[in-house]
Amino acid sequence: MKIYVSLVASLLFGSIVLPGCAEETSLTESDEGFADSNETVGATIAALGETCSMDGECSVGEICVDSICVNPPTPLPDVTCPTSLGSCTANDVVTDLLSARVIDDDDCEDGQIDLEWTVGYSTTANMRYDLAVYVAKDGGTINNSGTALECAGQAAQIGDGDFNTDADADDDTFEDNDGDTAGGVDTCGDLSTDGGPVQWTVTATVDCFTVGDLILESCRVWEQNANHMGGCTTISDAGTGSKCDCTPFDFGPVIDPCLVTDCNDGNECTADSCVSGGPGTTATCVNAPQPGDVCGDPVNGVCDAPDLCNGLGACEPTFEPDTTVCREGSGDVCDPDELCTGSSVDCPADVTSTETCRTGSGDVCDPDEVCTGTPGEACPADVTQRRRVGRVSDVCDPDEVCTGTPGQACPADVTDGGQTCRPGQGRLRSGRGLHRHSG
Repeated sequence: MKIYVSLVASLLFGSIVLPGCAEETSLTESDEGFADSNETVGATIAALGETCSMDGECSVGEICVDSICVNPPTPLPDVTCPTSLGSCTANDVVTDLLSARVIDDDDCEDGQIDLEWTVGYSTTANMRYDLAVYVAKDGGTINNSGTALECAGQAAQIGDGDFNTDADADDDTFEDNDGDTAGGVDTCGDLSTDGGPVQWTVTATVDCFTVGDLILESCRVWEQNANHMGGCTTISDAGTGSKCDCTPFDFGPVIDPCLVTDCNDGNECTADSCVSGGPGTTATCVNAPQPGDVCGDPVNGVCDAPDLCNGLGACEPTFEPDTTVCREGSGDVCDPDELCTGSSVDCPADVTSTETCRTGSGDVCDPDEVCTGTPGEACPADVTQRRRVGRVSDVCDPDEVCTGTPGQACPADVTDGGQTCRPGQGRLRSGRGLHRHSG
């Protein structure tokens, strides 16, 4: 009879020896009907601490890190800030900040920063129960008479913690040492000397900063007695007011100060950067001028040019040169074009003329043209005359006629003294002068 052994047992305990068998029994893909199930089951039930190649091969809620299934960091949700913590001088649970990082190099541009950090939990007593952690998101304090108004926190749950972080026989996660109590269900994690220390990695989003000086206000709380009167499933059930440690977390030794330093000086004419020597050093802001960069308000008007940064990091207004036409006129003296001044965004006022724009002949043949004074209207068309002008209209002094040529005056007055203007009878009377003949 062929015996099939559950892959779960194989994964958890390795090769196993079956009763009555002299040698270790192992299962191979050659076993009929087992190859496909081996692949399927193996990809879904790898336990905490087992090997893996991707997250999907680990149990639900676990992730694959360095080919080992581990618990993911625990996100700290928003919670009500505690108001019942005492002086928090208890020292039977010791918490140490082991490492920290800024998630995805968050640069605080939105006023908040995403942090991940690992704390080691150990106890100087035999056992302590129902541990939880609070952090102040807004930089206030959360111990006795705390000032924080926004907090995040979480009660450790049974099995939480970074798996096998210590070279001992236990798995280094929070334990279940008190079980369900008369007061109800208890899922909150416990700590013991034998089972610890436990390293617990958590994440939270806090104001920048809260960590401006790389200090994060926090309180860790726990319960001394296993026979407490109530169950524990959430942070509101965990700990007591007297058993707590509210020593702030100092991220200075583990976080580059530039990741939480805002070097933005609010000046668009500088390039802002941060310089440090890494964790444990001081951040220095560098605000370098950017001459020639466009800055200031948008261009407003035809005489306004983009403002530019100078070499001192200041924004200076600039204008179009005084050769720039800002208002077109008529194209002649009646309404000349207006030009920018070179020192103002405003175009000068529109100037028109009512003066003579074209000089004529000085008489009726070609009178002067005069500008109308209306913006945009050019000098009127040249008007000339073609008509007779004169003092006497007969052969002795005929009318003069304008030529109609622009600029030409009335022709000179022409008379004819030798021209017979009225014929007579051709005879004279003696002794007398000439008389007008009446017949």
